[in-house]
Amino acid sequence: MSCDVCAVGERRPQLIRYSLSVADELILVDHVPAEVCDRCGEVTLSPGVVERLQQTVWRHEPPARFIETPLYEFVTCVDRSANRVRRPSLKTGLFTREVRPLDALRTENTRTESIDRSR
Repeated sequence: MSCDVCAVGERRPQLIRYSLSVADELILVDHVPAEVCDRCGEVTLSPGVVERLQQTVWRHEPPARFIETPLYEFVTCVDRSANRVRRPSLKTGLFTREVRPLDALRTENTRTESIDRSR
């Protein structure tokens, strides 16, 4: 079947690794049947597969194994001389200047200012 997103590629059956983040927990499910576009990579899951994934996650079925996963912060620009970090804003999509030190990345109360990218 042709891709609904790019309308150019073909969706082909493939086994994927499905990932889901719930609260502060990363859940991975291997060998999930899906259709994947060979051009843009769009993934389509059937309703039956989605239902089975929900059962696996919400019923807390025991995992096949545990793996250790590194976690990286997505940081657009780090100004080490000023000990500040800049990253995209989720609300506006614009780049923001965060007025907090690098070692306080996890602080919840953050003031930000919009930055004009045309400069």
